[in-house]
Amino acid sequence: MKSLLTDQYGGLCSTEFEKFLEENNIGRVITSVDNPSSNGLNERLNQTLLVNRIRCRMNGSEKKRAWTSIAH
Repeated sequence: MKSLLTDQYGGLCSTEFEKFLEENNIGRVITSVDNPSSNGLNERLNQTLLVNRIRCRMNGSEKKRAWTSIAH
C-alpha cells in the first residue's frame, strides 16, 4: 500500500478524493496543524514540483504566458 502525506486542504478531504484513494489502495496521512516539520515537507515538495517547474517554463519560453496557464 502506498501513502500520501497531505495537509488539511479542503479539496484533499473531499468524498470524491477519498473514494479515489480507496479505489487505488492509497492510504492518506494528514499533517497536524501543530507540527510544522511535517507540513514543511509538503510545502518543500510543492515548491520543488510546482514553483520551480513553473519558473523554468516561464523563463525558458520565448512567448509570454501567465503562470496560471502553465500550471494548468
